[in-house]
Amino acid sequence: MGRRDEIGRLSGAFNTMTEQVESAHRGLEERVRQRTASLEEATALLEQRMREIKDAREELDRFFSLSLDLLCIANRDGHFTRVNAAWEAVLGWTPEELTSRPYVDLVHPDDRAATGAEASQLATGASTLNFENRYRHKDGSYRWLSWTAAWHPERGLIYAAARDVTEQKRVARALQQHADDLATVNRELEAFSYSVSHDLRAPLRHITGFAMMLEQSTSSSLDSEGRRCLTTITEAATRMGRLIDDLLAFSRVTSRAAA
Repeated sequence: MGRRDEIGRLSGAFNTMTEQVESAHRGLEERVRQRTASLEEATALLEQRMREIKDAREELDRFFSLSLDLLCIANRDGHFTRVNAAWEAVLGWTPEELTSRPYVDLVHPDDRAATGAEASQLATGASTLNFENRYRHKDGSYRWLSWTAAWHPERGLIYAAARDVTEQKRVARALQQHADDLATVNRELEAFSYSVSHDLRAPLRHITGFAMMLEQSTSSSLDSEGRRCLTTITEAATRMGRLIDDLLAFSRVTSRAAA
């Protein structure tokens, strides 16, 4: 009887232990399932983030390669580390040629000091806005570039964009030359007008004066034709005087407009 009770207790203890082991196993499986689900969720989020980063990088690469502006990255040693396709379109140099030498080698000799000073300013945290210098084309000519740039201190890199303004500067020079030529013509016109006024007014006064003297001294002996001729001379001289006055007035108006 006692033996059966002992066996019963052992059996009950074994059953209890079995239930505890199964419960612990089920709990372990649940934790594993939860952690696996969390890991799969984290993996999915990581993969999604990686795809977003890849898409963003590809978008930036497309922007870099398709931009019409000349985009570049330069290091503190004075070399381009990356340039976009617009450089070759504007200056004729391939990306490999541009990144294989110091960029200052392509800068016009007269602009190198200013370019170096601008790069030094960038290294202090300043930004570049509308800085202009000349870069050598592969054919030996020079093109004017207008720059905007910023320094990234953590990476030690300059990020810059340039635009070819050669044609704009040519047009500006042509307009300035036209304005200078116009000013010269206006000065010559003004001088001519005053010269005409000085040289013609005295003869006109003589003509008018002598005509009046002639009319007074011969009024009794002149016939109608003679008096008509004298009147015609006087009126023509007066009209000539008005034309001179108009020419001077026009000259002064033109000079003010040019100024």
